[in-house]
Amino acid sequence: SAAAAPLAAWVMANLQYSTILEKISPLEKVREDLQKNLQKAEKQMEKISKGLVTVDQQVAELKRNFEVLMKEATTIKVDLEREQEVIKVAGTLVERLGGEF
Repeated sequence: SAAAAPLAAWVMANLQYSTILEKISPLEKVREDLQKNLQKAEKQMEKISKGLVTVDQQVAELKRNFEVLMKEATTIKVDLEREQEVIKVAGTLVERLGGEF
C-alpha cells in the first residue's frame, strides 16, 4: 500500500543504521583504546624528555668540574716539578758545601 511504503523505507533505514552501528561500535572502542595509549605514550615521552634535560645539565656540570680539576692537577704538577728542581739544586749545593768542609 502507498501509505505503508514510507514506513517500510523508514524501518529499513533504521535496520541498516543499526547494522552499521553494530559494525562501528567495536571500531570506536579500538580507536578510544588507541587514543588512550597515545596519550600515555606522549606523557611518557614528556617525562623522558624532562629527564634527558636533567641528565644533560648534570653532564654539563660534571664537564665543568672536570675542567676545573684538570686545571688544578696541571698546576699541581707544574708546582711539583718546580719543587723537585729546587730540591735537586739544593741537594747539589749541599754536596758542594759538604765537600768543602
